[in-house]
Amino acid sequence: MQCLKYALLIATLFMNGCAPISVRNDSWSTPDKAHHFGVSALIAAAAAQSAKNHEHSDCEAFRIGFVVSSGAGIAKEVVDENIRHTGWSWRDLVMDGLGALAGSWVVAPCR
Repeated sequence: MQCLKYALLIATLFMNGCAPISVRNDSWSTPDKAHHFGVSALIAAAAAQSAKNHEHSDCEAFRIGFVVSSGAGIAKEVVDENIRHTGWSWRDLVMDGLGALAGSWVVAPCR
């Protein structure tokens, strides 16, 4: 249940704070979406495992993995928008969030 609370909080913050950005038109069925999911899952799993190695509980490690990976996904979209000028992708960010949840959960299932 805590996972859902964090996911909803982050989604609400993103949707309310990013109105002036340009949005690119992209499909859910591109290989890029799988890459976003996979890389985010790997980042989350690595961060969660590192947290566990530093004696954090599973729930703390889960949160750390999720936040670190989500931050990386947000940073990627900010770079796409402001430096590469390819536009913001909410769909990429959704896949980043799902990957962050999955990677964190595999390493540190918070119950």
